[in-house]
Amino acid sequence: MPTEAQQSPVPLAVLLICHQDDECGTYFQILRHRQQGRRVVCACFTRGVMGDRDETPRNTESIDVLGRLGVDASDIVFAGSLLGIDDQALIDNMPAAAEWLHEWLGSLGPVEVIYTTAWEGGHSDHDTLHAISAQVCHELGLLDKLRQYSLYNSYQRPGQFFRALYPLPVNGPVERTRIPWPLRFRFLSFSFLYPSQIKGWLGIFPFFVLHYFFRGTAQLQAVSLERIAERPHEGALYYEKRGFSTWDHVQLRISEWLASRPHTPAHQSQNANMLKHQVDMRDLTASNPKWSKIARFLGMDALAAKMDSSLCQQAELTARLATLEQQLAASQYPRESTDKGAQMILALRYKELARQGEVLPFDAVEFRNYSQFGEDGILHYLFSLVGTTNRRAVEMCAGNGIECNSTNLILNHDWHALLLDGSRKNVEEGRRFYSVHPRTQFIVPVFLLSWLKRDNVNGLLRDTGFTGEVDLFSLDMDGTDYWIWDAITEISPRVVVVEVNLHMGSEPLTVPYSDKFMAQWIELPSVPGSASSQGRQLQNWTMYGGASLAAFNQLAKSKGYRLIGCNSMGFNVFFMRDDVGADLFPEVSLASCQKPGASDDVKRATKILLQQGLQRV
Repeated sequence: MPTEAQQSPVPLAVLLICHQDDECGTYFQILRHRQQGRRVVCACFTRGVMGDRDETPRNTESIDVLGRLGVDASDIVFAGSLLGIDDQALIDNMPAAAEWLHEWLGSLGPVEVIYTTAWEGGHSDHDTLHAISAQVCHELGLLDKLRQYSLYNSYQRPGQFFRALYPLPVNGPVERTRIPWPLRFRFLSFSFLYPSQIKGWLGIFPFFVLHYFFRGTAQLQAVSLERIAERPHEGALYYEKRGFSTWDHVQLRISEWLASRPHTPAHQSQNANMLKHQVDMRDLTASNPKWSKIARFLGMDALAAKMDSSLCQQAELTARLATLEQQLAASQYPRESTDKGAQMILALRYKELARQGEVLPFDAVEFRNYSQFGEDGILHYLFSLVGTTNRRAVEMCAGNGIECNSTNLILNHDWHALLLDGSRKNVEEGRRFYSVHPRTQFIVPVFLLSWLKRDNVNGLLRDTGFTGEVDLFSLDMDGTDYWIWDAITEISPRVVVVEVNLHMGSEPLTVPYSDKFMAQWIELPSVPGSASSQGRQLQNWTMYGGASLAAFNQLAKSKGYRLIGCNSMGFNVFFMRDDVGADLFPEVSLASCQKPGASDDVKRATKILLQQGLQRV
């Protein structure tokens, strides 16, 4: 479970926040619940900071303020820290946050009320949490218990001005409770208990003073699924004015996430609104409905009716076109078998098992989103336990970059990568894929066209800025792989994945080095009495290229790496630097990576490859 809190037979009050001061919107409700003897639990869905900044000061401040209201520190869960969600990044982590919330709420027992941030366009994280909580509560049958609290918005405010603690009228009736004067002063004093956010509080404090002196009420509104398909309010939203995000972006990401959830009125309304938005973007209204108004003004009602009918038909056709465009866009990307949310949950489970001393075999953690086989799952497992340093990857012979070992890390875990390939077609296809993919619109991987050689590989790394420590190095050239890794000195990867040639047997063998080496597929002599088969299957074909596992293991040891396992097929093997994760992933034997029952095929193939010319290293 996401929390170790015991289930309570007494109905709980649940507070959902995005940042470690958002509780300011519910001071009165929290205090009232605690005074009535009711337990209050709180979950914060972002780290409240970005990048490498430490969220501990913000966590401590929130624990202090909530503690003054009577909330026990053990009832506060910093889910954003558990899931690694930065400030302003909740919109890109909706699957993980939703899965966590779904499991957490389901573990709490009876719930009396749930408080979530309002749908008001103040901060994109606030609107995202509102959408997540509305959908999850709907799925759990708790939507009637969900209430939204306002923090700030720019409704009917010019420039950078905003309203604080002001519920939007469009969100429905307001449940108001008057706050006694002593508590108003007490709540205002809490504003000085967030020293790490002093700049932000200096800006918002005057508006809190106005609220407590002139309105002096605690204000809540019910939550409607249909509202998350609509713009929070007319005019520019506050996060748009500040340049942090746009409604188009928020709407698109929420729609993508809703499409993965069970069909709901919100999902249907969201899709309808997206179609309407695309119609608007085509300037459908440029058909000048004003002319129909003029026609009516002149008494030409029949003409006006025809113009209106024509406009409706055009709208319907445009909506159909928009639907087709959406379907076409969706088909451009491979469908993931294990999405980002599921991977976040898996990572938490892996860490929990590791704390209990249980390390899983690689074939138990395999999954394939973009890798050739189960490498996506193995890499996710490795980095879930040993962590990352800079989330940088280098993949050589990455193909088109869509099916390779780095793609899942790039798209679902915000890694930056250098992808290299010698095929112009592959590189151009990969560049197109990443340039339009919504998850790489800000950080596009470096995709380089180059024929890799011993004397240029280090220069390519230097020229692209990929030097020093990287978290992952993947090599699959089907050629002079051994010699290229041997030549590399510019990077120090923590994890290395290489493809070995199983047909070279148990000796340390590789193809000789040549700048112009090209792999060759060679058909093996048929075995008398065996069934014929078509295609390049292991039993009737072999490849002259690459190196044996023994050769790569020998090279890895000389560079300070140990063999830690292989994929279930046996030909993609994983090495880990000796100073990384030795307690979790000790060295394994070469025999553990050999595929059972393949010895006869290997002997046949090895004989042919030796005739082609192999070099012992």
